[in-house]
Amino acid sequence: MIALDASTGAQLWSQSTGSSQTGPCVSRKQGPVGAAAVVGQRVFAPGADGSVHAFDKDSGSQLWSTQIADTSANNFLWSSAFPVGDKVYLGVATLIEDQCATVVPGRLVALDQSTGAVTGTWWADQNHGNGGGIWTSPAYDPASNRVFVATGNVDAGKLPSDEPWQQAIVAIDPATMKTAAAFQPIHTDFGTDWDFGGSPTLYDLSDGRHLVADTNKNGNVYAFDRDNLGSGVLWTTEISAPGTSPDVGESSIVSPVYANGLLFVAGGKTSDGKPGAIAALNPATGAVVWKINPDGFVLPALAASGGVVAAAVSKLPDNTGKLYVLDQTTGEVLFTLSTSERIFAQPTWANGTLYVVDLAGNLYALRP
Repeated sequence: MIALDASTGAQLWSQSTGSSQTGPCVSRKQGPVGAAAVVGQRVFAPGADGSVHAFDKDSGSQLWSTQIADTSANNFLWSSAFPVGDKVYLGVATLIEDQCATVVPGRLVALDQSTGAVTGTWWADQNHGNGGGIWTSPAYDPASNRVFVATGNVDAGKLPSDEPWQQAIVAIDPATMKTAAAFQPIHTDFGTDWDFGGSPTLYDLSDGRHLVADTNKNGNVYAFDRDNLGSGVLWTTEISAPGTSPDVGESSIVSPVYANGLLFVAGGKTSDGKPGAIAALNPATGAVVWKINPDGFVLPALAASGGVVAAAVSKLPDNTGKLYVLDQTTGEVLFTLSTSERIFAQPTWANGTLYVVDLAGNLYALRP
């Protein structure tokens, strides 16, 4: 975990957040993936060691560390830290899916921000069995006091009908960490591997409806009434062709972003053979307002601010990257920045500056 001066890029402090451990179903080690979150003086960081770490924002001194995932048993914290109220939430998913032909018990863990104590756990299987990993951050609806998560595929040999909270959008009561509502639009087996790999996005329509949208690895964006998840899918729009390996340009795990009355989505290789797509959708119907095909695929979440949307594009086979900055209304490309390696991290706006990091470890700070 590294803290930098936002104006100059000078390093202020760094702390180790560990690496995963090998085990019977884990043949390699993995470094940290999920993003940190800052609340007041505390920085919450998901570690590759399966622990959630809290550091002092100014000094970097460690305040507490709590292990919630056993990485040697193939558990991992892919999701980013998500603080709500006095808690911080982390999803748990599988580290390596193609070994031991299984996925670990998916779950959402709540920790006390002050002490790191685990205050509750929601399980994707009511008996704490395998499947339904949470790969990305949840979302919070203050109006209903519900936390929304998107879950991954069912375990090998399981029927989706037996696991209604897996391959699903789920609303969780944060007080009880119990399921408040859920809907499972994807009814495929373990081998098909159609996860919800993006974070759910909450937005409100002018007609008073409250929606939640997310992208599945089958290439479709789904929207639901978040006040009545059980009523099913409101609309579906294809953004990419289906696939199982988003990190090489298949399908999509891109978290949508809502801004100025539009829902922005993106993904990898399209059904007509283009390397990727970025689009603005009508948030009420899913109709495409505009769409462009960049010269690569989009892996991380989009970022929208100030009338523009930023998309991080990765290109194969040269493994380079390119940042696209687009006009939200028209999709016109306003600016691009080429990077030496692919971009797997979400571009991030803060105080009028756009920060972008590539796989070579280069951090770029850009201003309009």
